[in-house]
Amino acid sequence: MKIKSDPRPRYHLDEYRKFIREAAPFLSLVAGRRIHPNEAETMSDEALKTLALLIDQRVEDLKKRPLPGAGNDN
Repeated sequence: MKIKSDPRPRYHLDEYRKFIREAAPFLSLVAGRRIHPNEAETMSDEALKTLALLIDQRVEDLKKRPLPGAGNDN
């Protein structure tokens, strides 16, 4: 039987708070709801952890799919 581990964000939560302040409009796309930069200060650690896991998953998804035209210098 496979033991399910508790997923953890890749970075410390403070790094995600900083990222929210800097990239709130882009994170709104990832989260599927409007995120304001000031939410970085008011978001609970649990909510931040959930958003951090979404961010981490999106980064992994982007790593798997190359950008259109990338490497096509013909």
